[in-house]
Amino acid sequence: MVNSRKCMDPLMLAHYRVAAENGFWKHKRTAFQDWLGSIMTKRYCDDFIRIRLSKGDGGLDGYRLSTQTVYQVFAPRDYTAAEMADKIRDDFAHAKETLAKKILEMKTWIFVHNDPDDLPHEAVTELAKLQADNPGIAIRRWEFTAIWNEINQLADDELVELFGAAPTLELLEGLCYQDIIPVIEHLATERVPPFPPTDPPSPRKLEFNELSEDRANYIQRGRAKQGLVESYLSTMPEEDKPEQIAEAFRRRYATHRDAGVDADQIFDELWLFAGGQFFASEPVKLAGVMTVLAYYFDSCDIFENPPEALKTT
Repeated sequence: MVNSRKCMDPLMLAHYRVAAENGFWKHKRTAFQDWLGSIMTKRYCDDFIRIRLSKGDGGLDGYRLSTQTVYQVFAPRDYTAAEMADKIRDDFAHAKETLAKKILEMKTWIFVHNDPDDLPHEAVTELAKLQADNPGIAIRRWEFTAIWNEINQLADDELVELFGAAPTLELLEGLCYQDIIPVIEHLATERVPPFPPTDPPSPRKLEFNELSEDRANYIQRGRAKQGLVESYLSTMPEEDKPEQIAEAFRRRYATHRDAGVDADQIFDELWLFAGGQFFASEPVKLAGVMTVLAYYFDSCDIFENPPEALKTT
């Protein structure tokens, strides 16, 4: 398939990366396997086989015929390092055995995982040992970047089928007051007591929080229309509602920050909260979600201001 990404609207591309990465982190167990299988089936059609056996998967979660590649997925919610190492060793051996019975070869074995803390050393050591013991088979591991490289080759209509609609620069440019209202009303169901006002934002805030380029661009583009958010909030009949929405954002941010979640994953959680999935079929409202996130970022309700010494340096 020809790569169509060269001409894709940059806002659409950024949206799809955020949506894809959100799915990557969220899915666990068989849901992660299904998610990956959907992507790989779009990418390679009949060349990719999704494995479903009634009494186990034969050590294979997917198999690509033309390259004789096995895909093995690991995405539990809780595990030990020893359990992961055991699974790597056992699944590899099981895959070799299964393919041998079918008189099939395995030229590449890919271990796919979505552990936010990366692999423990026991798992890395096991992968290295497998490579040393099996020099004729390429042992690989996939994280999000490898999967995104596959997603990034899909046609626009395939991306829509997988992740829903996406906003465009044209839609963002034409965003109006009425387009913001559904997003604010979606957030207005939160009822939480307000915290004291936050400090004024720093011009170094975006840099300080070390968001990835895609998410930083998301905020920067959303700033173009965030005045619509402030305008609508000032007209809401319930005077405490704007502060309740702000506090809902703060609490969600603080919960994930205190749990040690990194900045990009926190952004994705807040994107979902603002309606990133709720408005998945409505690209205009997704442009509104972007604008709302930019507003609350710049009003200092979410993410951290740099220390005082860095604010003006």
